[in-house]
Amino acid sequence: MRLFLQNLHFCLKHIIKATKVYFFLYCSLVTLTSFFPVIQLIITTNLINDLHRVLENDVEVNRIFWLLGFQFSILFIREVLIKVQSLIELVMSQRLDFYLQKKLLNKLIDIDYFYFEDSNFLNHLERIRGDVGSRFLSTIKECLESLRNLITLITILTFLFSIHWSLIFIPVIAAIPAIVIHLKFGAESFHLVKFQSAQAREQNYIFTLFSQRNSNKELRTYNAVNHLIAKWAKTFKQNNDEVVKLQTSHAIKSSLIKIYTFIILSLGTLTLVLLYINQKIRLGDLVASLDAIQKAQVSISGFARSMTSISTSHYYVGDIKSLITLEEMKTMKEKFPENPKEIRVSRFSFTYPGTSKKVLKDISFTAGVNQTIMIVGENGAGKSTLMKCLLGLYKVQDNTIMVNGNCINKINKKSFMENISIIFQDFIKYEFSVNENIQMGVQEKNKKVESIARKAGAHSFIKNLPSKYQTRLGRMFTSSIDLSGGQWQKVALARALYKNSPIIILDEPTSALDPGAEHELFKDFKKISQNKITFYISHRMYSCHLADKILVLKDGELVESGTHDELMNYGGNYRDMYLKQASMYKKNMEKEKLPV
Repeated sequence: MRLFLQNLHFCLKHIIKATKVYFFLYCSLVTLTSFFPVIQLIITTNLINDLHRVLENDVEVNRIFWLLGFQFSILFIREVLIKVQSLIELVMSQRLDFYLQKKLLNKLIDIDYFYFEDSNFLNHLERIRGDVGSRFLSTIKECLESLRNLITLITILTFLFSIHWSLIFIPVIAAIPAIVIHLKFGAESFHLVKFQSAQAREQNYIFTLFSQRNSNKELRTYNAVNHLIAKWAKTFKQNNDEVVKLQTSHAIKSSLIKIYTFIILSLGTLTLVLLYINQKIRLGDLVASLDAIQKAQVSISGFARSMTSISTSHYYVGDIKSLITLEEMKTMKEKFPENPKEIRVSRFSFTYPGTSKKVLKDISFTAGVNQTIMIVGENGAGKSTLMKCLLGLYKVQDNTIMVNGNCINKINKKSFMENISIIFQDFIKYEFSVNENIQMGVQEKNKKVESIARKAGAHSFIKNLPSKYQTRLGRMFTSSIDLSGGQWQKVALARALYKNSPIIILDEPTSALDPGAEHELFKDFKKISQNKITFYISHRMYSCHLADKILVLKDGELVESGTHDELMNYGGNYRDMYLKQASMYKKNMEKEKLPV
């Protein structure tokens, strides 16, 4: 109960904040319409009793017409209010959806990056996917629906009590088992969804492999299609079987409850008939009471269904709450140093959260302005992890990574990210215009896009696109143009350069470029990185010729450090890796007529 009340309070607070006056209008309409059933019962009672009295000439016939007109007006007003309520509910759902999704998007950026490497967190995200607004609103909506049914029930029971005290027990006795069953079913439904979230994520992932262009292309070349479909079908069937099993159990219990309810209502009807035969009640009372018992039963069933929905949806609210209230990275006041001169890494080690094995061990080096630092090593050496730590994506030990003597943990994250440019190896291909791709994250409009594109080697193909820099890229939208892998990488490089950050990190920047393009890029790289601190992560040893310092990682340790010539003379890991690739470089350089 305490958890339910906490979730309800959280839900109510955010709904009011997102929908404002609409929420109070909605509450007013729900409350108002809850009185309509008993008003109709009172009109029906008076109408039938007065008809009987008209036949006996006890009342004038005009009274009948007044009652009929009043009943018609009530029905008309009720229908209008229900339509208005539906419209308000739609507006509330849309506003809440916008409010919550925006809040979630901001939260996903503000939390620690390591969450995205936690499968439990990813399962959590899978559970809250979909129409967030309407599902979140469902908790309060069902609470108000319960209130409506409760008010209706109380007024109807009061009406029945006014006719005969014994009548109030009939709908109550009939409904108690239904409420218990519905509540239990709601909890079981949510726990099943929670249990199935991991399988659902895999199921969606397999479907995505078939529906996305790049993965679909690769799947066609392998014999794995039938295997993946079978894997998808197995998970799909398993999940569906569990849902059907739960629904079957609920259907059987519900059927037994309906039989029980029918018996109780039949006994209630018999009681009313006996009261009428014994002249304890009038004909209008009999007809209205029969209708009242049915309405009370509907209200109780509606109340039970609402409680089922509440017991399910409040867990969903709890899921959203636990995500929205995740601890964010602390907002530091210290700004990123102007004109950073040095990055110093001192005895730095790193262990992934929840594990005990060190993936980086006792690493120390310095990087200064106008220096290009090349980070090399075999796969799994720790290059990308070190890069993510330098980026501030992972929290590091205090005073192990410093910029101008300032610990990166104490620098405001927004300020930190504004001063770093990066191209990831798996960079995003934004399916927007060329301009938007290059200017991503930089709002001011200026004319330097073309000059930056020239530096990155992208202008030569952009100028031939149908709308040049306004051309939409990719395949997702009409009139868009897709690029080759190398062209996309040049656009990504232009994006990194456009930001004009004092620190640039390039993760395999030339992986999609041919040797000639690679040579041209590195020939101009010293100009591009003037007055900047630049890090390169690469597996192509040829690019190390232009590096001011090379860091060689092996099994998470910095085993060698120096210039190309120093490391070649040293004769260690770097020399071995370089010589393995030397013959390939020589062939490529001779083919392209480039200096070796």
